Amino acid sequence: MSADEIPTYCFEKPSLYLLALLLGPQNETSSMVVPSDFGPLTFKSMDLLQQRGQIPKLELSYELERGTFRAVYFGHVSPFKLGAVELLREGEAEINLVFSEAGKVHIPMHAASQVADLPPGFDWKILAGSLCLWRACTGLPNGCDPSLGKYFNKMKSVSRYQWNNVSYEIQGNDILEEWSSSFSDTENGEMKISFFVKNGLLASLKY
Repeated sequence: MSADEIPTYCFEKPSLYLLALLLGPQNETSSMVVPSDFGPLTFKSMDLLQQRGQIPKLELSYELERGTFRAVYFGHVSPFKLGAVELLREGEAEINLVFSEAGKVHIPMHAASQVADLPPGFDWKILAGSLCLWRACTGLPNGCDPSLGKYFNKMKSVSRYQWNNVSYEIQGNDILEEWSSSFSDTENGEMKISFFVKNGLLASLKY
């Protein structure tokens, strides 16, 4: 299949699923297999690419039958932070897609879409982005070199809100998570917001 025949959403999902795996009971990362719309992907490596004056880029590499897949994120794995992907398969045309660069979105990221109404005064990108950063900085250190793990642990402090993992459950190939955070402000008073995540994708929320 060519790039035109594969929905762009399919390229967003693999690394989000990988993050969900890394948040669970630990397995040997070299044997982690991620489902995708172009075949099972075996996770191979995670590297941080840094250039002076630029946001660090996180590169995740996978192997599939007779091919490779690579996804590059700005700083951490998040539905809001996908930069580019590359899919190489034997006997088929190379696929390269740029989702965003230099703060400009070229391909809308389906996985970043708002899934529910929010309480007054909350911004979807800030609220959901905070959860995604928190999850990434919790899970990614389990799949990388300890020196890179320190980068994620430090980045966690940047999150606007702190989140608690209420539940984590594996049902067949589905990974179900619930995360919550407590809030207090003059407009809403005391309240708790809970996010439900399925296979690394934001599914719903309640408050």
